[in-house]
Amino acid sequence: MAKLPKPFDVEEFWIRNLLHRGRREDAIAKLQAAIDSGNAGAETLELAEYLRTAGRGRQPFGVKHLWIEIGALYEQMKDDGIPRSERFQALRRAYPANDESDYRKMIGKYRRAIAIYHNIIKQNP
Repeated sequence: MAKLPKPFDVEEFWIRNLLHRGRREDAIAKLQAAIDSGNAGAETLELAEYLRTAGRGRQPFGVKHLWIEIGALYEQMKDDGIPRSERFQALRRAYPANDESDYRKMIGKYRRAIAIYHNIIKQNP
């Protein structure tokens, strides 16, 4: 018999999403609320422990983990006829990153993933 999938901790997903978006204070407040309610799952507690004991320096959270959203938004704006410079300005407002090359890398990763997806669909109609 196949194993059942491990439970999915929705609260941890949303907290991690806030961290990736650079909203650390909101994430910590949501994390504290989950712990205070007594309904925090195992993944939420693991994330809390990590944040409590994390060392100095850059944490593994940021917009690079949102490449699917960024790529999809860029392609949608391109399809809508928005000029390239305005597309990058909109991305900077929505997803703060260091420079334009970061966005180009994420858009490239998105396009490669879409190309692989389309090849799989063509091979398995």
